[in-house]
Amino acid sequence: MKPYKLYLLTGASIGALVAPALFTRAEARRTPTPTSVVVVNGLAQPVPTAAQGTTTVGGTVNVGNTPSVSISGTPTVDVGNFPATTTVAGTVNVGNTPSVSISGTPTVDVGNSVPAVQSGTWNVGVNNLPAVQAVRGADNPALQPWQSGAMATLLDGHFFTDPFTVTTVPGGKRLVIQHVSAEGDLTPGQKWIRVLLLTHAGGMFQQHYFQMNLLGGAGGDEFSGFSEQVALYADAGTNVVAQATRSDTTG
Repeated sequence: MKPYKLYLLTGASIGALVAPALFTRAEARRTPTPTSVVVVNGLAQPVPTAAQGTTTVGGTVNVGNTPSVSISGTPTVDVGNFPATTTVAGTVNVGNTPSVSISGTPTVDVGNSVPAVQSGTWNVGVNNLPAVQAVRGADNPALQPWQSGAMATLLDGHFFTDPFTVTTVPGGKRLVIQHVSAEGDLTPGQKWIRVLLLTHAGGMFQQHYFQMNLLGGAGGDEFSGFSEQVALYADAGTNVVAQATRSDTTG
């Protein structure tokens, strides 16, 4: 029995001596000395890596999984960052201009075209002149010189003469009267003669009065007269009518 107990104790001592040695080797395996590792692979066996930051890619990049986009309706695309002015150098060729087909008789209104200067001789006709032409412009003399006169007698016991026609305006004309004059002989003692001229213009009659002045006597009668510059008008086809009135009815 004694040798057996001694064997067990010996085994326990050996075990106690071995255990610290095993623990020391395990600690050494967990903290190895740092070592640089260099991996050399050819293009046929690349090492997979993940790009970090900015990566420069050489050669051709092929994107094969671009998704398809379907747009329905009439979308509005707002591009707000186009430059105000774009400079294009060289020759720009636009090859997809659509063709335009015009049918019927379109009306084209060009309001800002500048006509080219024409040479040669051109005949211009104006077809919308009014039917009645003025024989005098504002800054032109009479186009057709004209004058007319008439005479009337004051009977004893009458203050005035019957109206009498001086002239009739031709059709297609407008008469412009620029001067009116008259003279008269009165019996002694009479003071004045007044002449009334009537014209028709613009759809209405107008009365124009002229007073004769005594100019002296000749053969016992009183001589009177007047002469004035005027601007009177008479329409086409109307009569210019006059009438004389005196200061009393004697003689």
